[in-house]
Amino acid sequence: KVSVVSLSRPEVISCLKQADLFLFASNIECSPLVLFEAIAAGVFFLSSDVGNAREIAERSGGGEIIKTKTKVGSLTYVDVVDAVFKVEKCIASLGMKKLLAKRARNFCLQNWTWERIAKKYSEQFDQLFIPRTTVKFSGKEDEGEVSRRALRTLQTTNAKSDEAAKFKRDGFRTQQEGNS
Repeated sequence: KVSVVSLSRPEVISCLKQADLFLFASNIECSPLVLFEAIAAGVFFLSSDVGNAREIAERSGGGEIIKTKTKVGSLTYVDVVDAVFKVEKCIASLGMKKLLAKRARNFCLQNWTWERIAKKYSEQFDQLFIPRTTVKFSGKEDEGEVSRRALRTLQTTNAKSDEAAKFKRDGFRTQQEGNS
């Protein structure tokens, strides 16, 4: 018997945290957010091979992929026999799966938080668009003077990185105005 219920977000999270195993047999996905949620809740997952589920399972160590077949277009279908086998295997080794899920959660917290992802994007942006210059300060300047010198440095970038400098400059000014 299947029951369709409408749960609030806190109820969904509570259920996920109480689960021993999360089974995700989707037919099509891009990047299944629900797998990240299972990892964050410390729950081992089994997933169809959709979107980047395989990458999430391999990088985190917090899940396994069920044999999946592609039929029409990009729709996939799980091998039910393999799914049942893997569920039974997970139940038989629940202690080990919980340990793997805990490790995956730690990996997630170290690598996949919004703060860490934003920092990685910012670092990549800086490597691509901000020229490599070294500016030495005497240490006597106040924070405002250091910021003005940093802006002048950004304003003297070459033509290739003018747009990046404008973005950095305008973003910086907006942040400064918000702090005043």
